[in-house]
Amino acid sequence: MGSKIEIRILSTYSDLKQVQKLEENVWNMDPLPLHQTITASQNGGLLLGAFIDGEMAGFSYSFAGFKKGKKLPVLSYAWDSSQSSG
Repeated sequence: MGSKIEIRILSTYSDLKQVQKLEENVWNMDPLPLHQTITASQNGGLLLGAFIDGEMAGFSYSFAGFKKGKKLPVLSYAWDSSQSSG
């Protein structure tokens, strides 16, 4: 039997700390600041997390864009996955 995969909206402090940990592990660089992801999640941005057997394995971070008062498509800012493709 395979692993259970769950996709859910990330909105809690704990969720966003897991995003930071995943970013550090995958990209080996400083993660997005918490104030940025919290602000985005509370003002129309969308952060989704992928969990395998309860552990975060990936995330997607996007938000609406505007230019000269006109709405642009949703912009995907970042995504990570701790899973290898091989």
